[in-house]
Amino acid sequence: MSYKQKIPSSRVNITYDIVSVGNVKKKKELPLKILIMGDFSLGESKEMKKSYYDRTVLNGKGGVNAVLSKLDISKTISVNNRITPHQSEKLDIDLQLKNINAFSPLSLANQIPALKKLLRLKEIVANFETTFDNNRAFQEKIREMLASAENKEMIKKSLVNIEEYNALLNASKYVPKALEDASNSADTTALIEGEGSAENIEEQPKDKE
Repeated sequence: MSYKQKIPSSRVNITYDIVSVGNVKKKKELPLKILIMGDFSLGESKEMKKSYYDRTVLNGKGGVNAVLSKLDISKTISVNNRITPHQSEKLDIDLQLKNINAFSPLSLANQIPALKKLLRLKEIVANFETTFDNNRAFQEKIREMLASAENKEMIKKSLVNIEEYNALLNASKYVPKALEDASNSADTTALIEGEGSAENIEEQPKDKE
């Protein structure tokens, strides 16, 4: 008997005797089936908001994701603001739980506007660094754009969210380490603010693991 066929000792085994051909008794095991019923949405599902007689009993034949999709669960919570505490003490979060992947860290972060902006900023900075390192024409264009103070001011005005991004970056000590790495490498912000130049951008040494 393989390990897959072994029955755990904790399982309830129900058997009964049956009489086969020749009056030979054999044991027949009943299949173990458990029905679990309950409101696991804590009253937040679409069905629970209907009257009792209008509700639909959902089954799990389509898997967990199918059930979560039909339940249409959403939850609004208020947590301590660790991202921009200088703006507000609390952070209101509206979570949409449509499938099991909604509970993953990346999915949750994308549902929180402040964290989503940091993720987007990290992506922009990474793309800028890659393009700058590998494209000489792009390097020359950046140097040309930053050649005068007037051009720098025009760039700052075109980036309407730069002040908000700066506020997020200044609060980096409240940001998880994975996102903090992105803010530490934000060479674009330093360039626009005039604290550096495109000519002296060097690859930052990576921390030793």
